[in-house]
Amino acid sequence: MAFSFEATRTTNVSKNGAILPQKIKELSLKHLGKEIALLGHHPAYLEALQKLEQFAPSEAPVLITGETGVGKELFAGVLYLLSQRKDAAYVPVNCGQFNDEHLMVSELFGHTKGSFTGATHDRQGVFESASGGTVFLDEIGELSNCAQKMLLRVIDQKEIMPLGSTKIRRVDIRVISATHRHLESMAEAGKFREDLFYRLSCLHLHIPALRERGDDRVLLLTYYLDQLNEAHGMQKQFSSKLQHRRKSDLLPLDIAGYYSRMVDKGESFWQVIHEPFLNRDLNRHQVKAILQQGLKETDSYKGLVKLFNIAEADYKNFFNFLQQHNLKS
Repeated sequence: MAFSFEATRTTNVSKNGAILPQKIKELSLKHLGKEIALLGHHPAYLEALQKLEQFAPSEAPVLITGETGVGKELFAGVLYLLSQRKDAAYVPVNCGQFNDEHLMVSELFGHTKGSFTGATHDRQGVFESASGGTVFLDEIGELSNCAQKMLLRVIDQKEIMPLGSTKIRRVDIRVISATHRHLESMAEAGKFREDLFYRLSCLHLHIPALRERGDDRVLLLTYYLDQLNEAHGMQKQFSSKLQHRRKSDLLPLDIAGYYSRMVDKGESFWQVIHEPFLNRDLNRHQVKAILQQGLKETDSYKGLVKLFNIAEADYKNFFNFLQQHNLKS
């Protein structure tokens, strides 16, 4: 399955509303063991996607930051697939998986027989075996001091010296790294090499958390429900109550409850919005936000009358109230 990627400059629109850049419209991630949907309309997410495409052709290191679960590994895979090295090796390494420094250094840079207890034979590390390709270092903030020093040598001089060896070996690697930590603060505190931080962050790509992306949550929920329906031959839909709840969740926390009281609990606009507004418990900006969310669902002010539990006979009063207080969008 191809993945979807949205950018403002393109006009290829998919059935679920995502905009697909022609350049990567049919790009498959199956050989990476992933199938993904890079969908979103939020400006911060669009900026991340645009950087993703801009950075891909470069040979410079890329640092991907963002909270756990935002898709850093998936972005790294796309960077590789859009790069000039897409036909060469791609090796992801989770730097947080090692509880022993020797194992970490051995995995990345290799070792010679007898270099440490348990080293019964020479071993080629990731950077040497993947030479010519791309190495993705996830959780880069977990690298030991020794590994940081050796990685700096890879980036600056394109060479390694396996653990226990005195011979330099040339490597040609593009480094993509990711972390949920604040590496700059770690560098300032002396917990991460400052020179390595600046090398790794030559190109910086930050992925915003889903909770910061507004309506993108609805887009993704709809997309994954469509995928489940297609995979299992179903025609499931979200219940109307859940759809309303999803819409309510997109509002700021201080006013989401007002929307939910009308849409989920059946209370009237006059009680929930009108009275608090006149009593100055709600301001005009908050009421307009609630109205705009309702209009996204109903597409008309007459639709709001039903959604907000207003009697049809009160439509004129409702409309006059909006005009009187400059609440119409």
